[in-house]
Amino acid sequence: MRADIESDLLAAREAAGAGKHEEALVVFVKIAGYATATLLQKTEALEQAALCAQNQKKYDQALDLARKIPSEASSKTLQMKVLLESGKTNELTAAFK
Repeated sequence: MRADIESDLLAAREAAGAGKHEEALVVFVKIAGYATATLLQKTEALEQAALCAQNQKKYDQALDLARKIPSEASSKTLQMKVLLESGKTNELTAAFK
């Protein structure tokens, strides 16, 4: 299963790099769901999935994915970025005062 995760990560990174954000998002979410994925792999997968959603202006989905990131620091940082980019400054201020 480890090889599957690594090959999926590579495929998702390549898709994201080519601007295929929807395709990459699906694969990153799949990776985050693998029971054998490490905490680091899940964190990276969810971060990248959230960024793919954000690049598509799917801010609610990006925020939902950011909230699922296992690393609290990474989760909060990405939530702030999504809220800021989406123009939800009041929500940003309320959530992180």
